[in-house]
Amino acid sequence: FQPNMESSKNQEENNVRSVCIFGLSGDPPTGNGGHMGIVSSISSMTKNIEEREVFCFHEVRVIPVFRHMFASKRNKLSTFDNRLEMCKLAFHDIPRVVVSSLERGIFEDLTEGKSDQEKMGVR
Repeated sequence: FQPNMESSKNQEENNVRSVCIFGLSGDPPTGNGGHMGIVSSISSMTKNIEEREVFCFHEVRVIPVFRHMFASKRNKLSTFDNRLEMCKLAFHDIPRVVVSSLERGIFEDLTEGKSDQEKMGVR
């Protein structure tokens, strides 16, 4: 990973947050040789800005898939809530990691036919 130093400097000056999105099915999340190792490495990645070592990402957002894109896997996965809890347990000790149920909310909004304006409360 070679961060763009000029871009990174501007982000720091403007208080822009860098977020890494890490999606997985999480059934179950795998250990240090798999999901946990990858997320831990991403979380600890650093870059040098003006002779100061900073983390590449302010946050690593772990997002379990709500509905798997491969139909052959959909009925074989544990429930979303169980996979979400497994991810919370697996990643809770890794700094800057947030486990999110974002994909469930997006899927539910889409299946309920809500427009972007309705989701944001605009009429």
